[in-house]
Amino acid sequence: MVLVFGCSSMLQKLPLLSGLVVIFARVGLAANCSSYGGNRRGGHKMPFGFCGPHLPVDEVVGWPLMSTFTEKYVKNQAPLLMKHAAEISPAFRLWTDEYFASLDLADDARVTVETRKKEDRALPASDMHFSEWVKTYKQTDNYMIEDMPYFLSKDVLYPGPLQCDNLRKYLIKTLMWFSSGGTKSVAHTDLSDNIICVFRGTKTFVMVDPHKHGHKVPINRSFSPIDVDSVDFEKYPKMADNVEYYNVNISAGDCLYVPYMWIHQVNSYGSNIAVNFWWSHYGFLHNEEADSIADCDRKPECWLTTHPNDLTGNDQERDYPFEILDIMRVLVVQSESNQLTSEQLQNIPKQGLSAEEKSYLDKAFKAADTDKDGVISIVEIDKIQSDKTVGDKFRSAIRKLARLVKENEKRSEIQNSSAEKAKDEL
Repeated sequence: MVLVFGCSSMLQKLPLLSGLVVIFARVGLAANCSSYGGNRRGGHKMPFGFCGPHLPVDEVVGWPLMSTFTEKYVKNQAPLLMKHAAEISPAFRLWTDEYFASLDLADDARVTVETRKKEDRALPASDMHFSEWVKTYKQTDNYMIEDMPYFLSKDVLYPGPLQCDNLRKYLIKTLMWFSSGGTKSVAHTDLSDNIICVFRGTKTFVMVDPHKHGHKVPINRSFSPIDVDSVDFEKYPKMADNVEYYNVNISAGDCLYVPYMWIHQVNSYGSNIAVNFWWSHYGFLHNEEADSIADCDRKPECWLTTHPNDLTGNDQERDYPFEILDIMRVLVVQSESNQLTSEQLQNIPKQGLSAEEKSYLDKAFKAADTDKDGVISIVEIDKIQSDKTVGDKFRSAIRKLARLVKENEKRSEIQNSSAEKAKDEL
């Protein structure tokens, strides 16, 4: 039994009907799994992960202690289902369509919308006002995916582990997902650790441990070209070689920890809302503050929401060097040469860097290229984290780049705003 905390003394009992429906559907499909390729298991032309073997995921009620979460799950890169953990957030009881319709929103309350529920990363996204989205989403095949909207951020508490300053400082992004259900993601990996909390509906996650079976699932950069509804073993023969799956059903009020770089595919059922939190895996674990996480073994605060005002005095600048390192590591591992060139590093932050911005990346590259052979290897990436002199030079250059990019973006916003104002006055 894992000791858990919740900031509410009462945990509601959730109806599990939707989860049971999903489970029964899996049983029915699993019955069609026949042998394929001699002694190898079945699953040809079946949905991703429906034909086992299937492995269990650890499960607790509420939030685990920070020390337990870090030592047992983050460091070991093991998934964890946290039942009822999201129920401490006001969003769990507030987020109805009626509540959304009652909000008095400004004109800039716009959200990003994908135009197809089965994910296709080649399709362009559109945007619309959130009020319009709420009125129309049930009649469309659209899917809202948006950075945590400022007008809803007061309703969402940080997950228990992310209420620890030593971990939250490495937070990369908080994202909201909203649809009428029936969405299907591609099989993909994230360059970060991830906690996703469901506030409405049910989701299923099909996960594969990349350390055991990552070489069997085709991944191009960060996502797979396989058809998640019908996996073709003839086209991808390694998929037939006893890939082990973790199938997890997440009901409203539950949260799931998805470890760094784990391959996963997500389906949603019923009117569906979720929020996920991404943080830098290596940024946290390779910082000396990771050794003091026991200081965070306390009851979650019921006031610490994702709204910026709630972090006054605690908010910390994103640690861009470790975000860059996470991406560099993936690019090196996935490249045929197992090396990273200066040109590849230049393309990580954004396209169209200025000459001054490129100069800082060039300094970072030279700091990382310790053997001066013009490429960066996985050994050199590890050295950035283990060698203080190398690491300090790399981090200094990236942090200066981040500040410069931020200043340039702010300057550009002011110029654009002035130009728009001048245009309106004409």
